[in-house]
Amino acid sequence: MREIHVVGSCNMDLVMQVATLPAPGHTVLGGSFRQISGGKGANQAVAAKRAGGTVVLHAALGDDAYGDELLSQYVGCGIDCSNVIRVSSCPTGTAVIIVDGRGENLIAVASGANVHVSPPAPSSHLGAYLLQGEISPEAIFKTIDVARENNIPVIFNNAPVIPIPARYRAGIDVLIVNEHEASIMTDSDVNDRASAELASMDLREQGYGVVVITLGAAGIVWSCGGDTFFQPAFIVKPVDTTAAGDTFCGAFAARFVAGDSLADAVHYASAAAALSTLTMGAQTSIPSDDAIVGYLATKPLMYG
Repeated sequence: MREIHVVGSCNMDLVMQVATLPAPGHTVLGGSFRQISGGKGANQAVAAKRAGGTVVLHAALGDDAYGDELLSQYVGCGIDCSNVIRVSSCPTGTAVIIVDGRGENLIAVASGANVHVSPPAPSSHLGAYLLQGEISPEAIFKTIDVARENNIPVIFNNAPVIPIPARYRAGIDVLIVNEHEASIMTDSDVNDRASAELASMDLREQGYGVVVITLGAAGIVWSCGGDTFFQPAFIVKPVDTTAAGDTFCGAFAARFVAGDSLADAVHYASAAAALSTLTMGAQTSIPSDDAIVGYLATKPLMYG
């Protein structure tokens, strides 16, 4: 079985659910509070594992109670954590997440030990690297270099957005971004299918491989070669969108490494992301492969 090596962040999420998101300088009362495992790297690792992937996590945790709790949960999920290091000089990464009644959110992150994530050595079983923007650029770029030297595919979710020097772009086989990230990377306003199609081709011209732009309820646009494609969104009533993007990335990686076509991988990942919005929290909301396959069995194939 080819492995998905996730190089990324781990956080403890402190989640508050309120009626409306606070404006600058304002206080919102009456919310509920939960402490939930999060971090884009860990979220995507859990999503890839639940989607049937064999997952190895390369991450850094503080030598503290949060770190103990998170590591125990990752091991319990069946993720290989032999490359997760503990750092005594930094606390485990922490995120404060505020979610409103519509499922929209605000997130602030204290990186903590995540700045110590190191790039992995190649493995004979490695099917792809999965990266996000929540770790240091140096770790991201070194991982891309290792991947290119060993002909290993790289799936990169540029979230939050970091600048990618031109020399590294060809080493990113699949770039996954949402409309906000695509807007930053193309210096344009990406807000619908038409603008996403233009942005995806712009990013292809910048040197990236396959480009996938998620648009939430407006669907997904992706470009390969000189062509663009569209995947309509699955219609759900979201409770919390916190880990939807991470669920998409992890589920996509699992199907990509398993050998699915790009269209089938996007279709599967879109369903996984939709299901994740129906439950509060990050990793607590990520669906299993059985749940995703069962959901898809009730839906017609949808390609634009």
